[in-house]
Amino acid sequence: MLGYWDIRGLAQNIRLQLAYHGINFENKMYPTTEDVSSRDVWFNGDKFNLGLDFPNLPYFIDTDGHKMTETFAIHEYLADKYAPDLNGRTPEERAKVLMLKGVLWDIKKAVTGPMYSGEKTAEEIVAMAVEKLQSIVTYMGENSFLMGDYVTYIDFFFYEFVQGLAAISDGSFFNTFPSLTSYVENIRNLPGVGEYLSSTQSEECLPFNMKFAKVNNWEQIK
Repeated sequence: MLGYWDIRGLAQNIRLQLAYHGINFENKMYPTTEDVSSRDVWFNGDKFNLGLDFPNLPYFIDTDGHKMTETFAIHEYLADKYAPDLNGRTPEERAKVLMLKGVLWDIKKAVTGPMYSGEKTAEEIVAMAVEKLQSIVTYMGENSFLMGDYVTYIDFFFYEFVQGLAAISDGSFFNTFPSLTSYVENIRNLPGVGEYLSSTQSEECLPFNMKFAKVNNWEQIK
């Protein structure tokens, strides 16, 4: 079971990895609207009643009863269990995956904050992201994935981040980084991922952020 809000947020990337592994999972989504009370199902319900060591969203409960929280911990656990190469093939490459995780997480936080606060317009947010992502795009070069010719879990995170920026810019984000157009297709063509995205289970119709975020794709998917 994967538990998260009824948005893409920090869970869609995990959903994609689960699809890549070919794992059928219960997708538990908690409601979140502008009405704060809508979130009581999580805050006053499951949060402290699931036996989680550090109650938070997203959480993952495996079929053997193993329970955990935190986005990247879940990514790495799934990779270790089902496809260790997703963490990197060598100590050096695993270190690079961790490095990319740190860099991308910092950029993600810097971009997401203003989406909720409204202190920047969508155009200003995309411009900031473009500046911060230049080093990532340069690092990847003409490679199919961030680590070269093979996918790692951080690709699922980066893919979802790129999709969010494309959504709030009506696709113009790709004009700055045209190489990311083929990168997105490479992710979508991975085993299990394409099938998942084209299925009725896919959460691509969900907003990227909570519905009360000032910058979102909510109007596009209504």
